[in-house]
This record gives sequence, structure tokens and C-alpha cells, in this order.
Amino acid sequence: MTMRMDGDYATTVAAVAPVILLVGAVEVSVYANMHRDAARAYRDDDTPGMYGMHFIKMFPVGVRAVGAGLSGLMWCCFVVLLCMAEVKSLKWLATQDAPPSPAEAEFCFGAIILGFAWVAFVPIARLLRTLLASTTKMIFDRTSLGREMARERHERRLEQEQSASP
Repeated sequence: MTMRMDGDYATTVAAVAPVILLVGAVEVSVYANMHRDAARAYRDDDTPGMYGMHFIKMFPVGVRAVGAGLSGLMWCCFVVLLCMAEVKSLKWLATQDAPPSPAEAEFCFGAIILGFAWVAFVPIARLLRTLLASTTKMIFDRTSLGREMARERHERRLEQEQSASP
């Protein structure tokens, strides 16, 4: 099937691409904040103890930071593609007697489909991450290591409260 750029198609691309771009701009900002917060939590954690225990405790935070950074970079790529599709469709619309241009039509189609797929993928990935994290935490809290770490946290909290009271 050969695609071709025509007035209706170019108008549709010019109308749809900015909507996905807006979602992408918001998502890039959200992922930048998530990455910054997770990286700060990992950097500022000063839990005493063995490095291995610290790594086990902070692993989900590190995964969140890396995941947020990669997702933000993916959105940046899609934003660039969508901007290019928008410019191509507007240029085609502004050109007097523009040819059908199958290559431009296919590029715009690909950019829009990738944008739509990412818009659908992101909420699904967030849901799966939340389910996985909560299930992992529930299992970890039931293990002896989880109980030991919880006991240590509780003891530290009690020590801090006692030292803070006059």
C-alpha cells in the first residue's frame, strides 16, 4: 500500500502531532523530576551498615532513577520526530501544488504511530512497575532480612526520639 501526502492527511498530521507533543513535553518534565528525586534519595541515604545491605535496600531507587532517565530520553526522541512530522506537514500544506510525496507521508505516519504507542505504553509500564514494586516489598517484608532491617530502622528511630527529647 502506497501512502501519499494529500491535504486531508497533512491537516490531520498537523492537528494530531501537537497533541502528542504536549503529552510528550509533560512526560519529559515528569521523568526529569522522577530521575532527580530518585537520584537524590540514593545519594542522600546515609544508612549505616554493610554495603550489600545498602545496595539491596536502595536497588529499587536506582532502578527508578535509571528507568525515569531512559523514559525521558525516549520521549525526547519522540518529541523530535513529532516536531519533524509537524514541520513536514505544515510545509506541505503551505506549498502551492505540492506533490503527493509518499516518503513524507510515511515518515509522518511512523512518527504519529510511535507517539501513540508511547502514550499507551507509559501508563501500562507505570502500572506494572507499581504492581511489581508493591509485590516485591510485600514479599521482602515477610522474609527474615526484611524483618531484620525493619527492626533496625525501628531501633534507630527510637534512639533518635530518645536523643531528641529533653
